[in-house]
Amino acid sequence: MSADEKLDALTEGYDGVGAPAANYRNVTRWGDLLFLSGKSSRRVVDGKLGVDITLDEGKRIAREVALELLLVLREELGSLNRIGQFIELPFASSAG
Repeated sequence: MSADEKLDALTEGYDGVGAPAANYRNVTRWGDLLFLSGKSSRRVVDGKLGVDITLDEGKRIAREVALELLLVLREELGSLNRIGQFIELPFASSAG
């Protein structure tokens, strides 16, 4: 199964790429690099993980955002097979 076929199976029922949040662009190209931003869960979620949102719900939300980012990449590139590598996957933390 190709990456595109697997993404299709995982996103069955999605109606394409969602609009970016706030004043972001889904993707910006700089040479051969793609920068993604402005993605969030398709559901409105409010609260703090472990307090208002369970760990399982947090995992589901993170999965939805990751799938949305893959959809953005495929829309921009035409196929996930064109991805050579990921340079950075930043992790934002409010701890500290």
